[in-house]
Amino acid sequence: MAPDPDHPRAGEELALFGKRVFQGDREGIAIYKRSDGTGYIICTDQVSNHTRYYLYAREGAKGDPHDHSNMVAAFEGGLDSTDGIDVTSAALGPRFPHGLFVAMNSGGKNFAIFPNERVLPLP
Repeated sequence: MAPDPDHPRAGEELALFGKRVFQGDREGIAIYKRSDGTGYIICTDQVSNHTRYYLYAREGAKGDPHDHSNMVAAFEGGLDSTDGIDVTSAALGPRFPHGLFVAMNSGGKNFAIFPNERVLPLP
């Protein structure tokens, strides 16, 4: 379903997550979508010259699609301070058969590109 700013409940907060684990600035969010509707919400946390990434189930908790309180996994990407992220689950040739994850490195103003299987728990 696409966002609809004219929907009668468009201003309603549906979910809140990441209240306990974040220590630094939150400089990015991306959604990894699988064809079955599952996947990950990936968030960044800038902490003392590096960035952590936290993964939450895109589909929420069993029985409550808006409950994103349980972190699925976390990883560190080696960048100083991430200034944005993106992810795709689309197959992008033999080097990225499960898509890729991209993060912008603040200090070098460059991008780090990771095959999804290197950073995400994939089946």
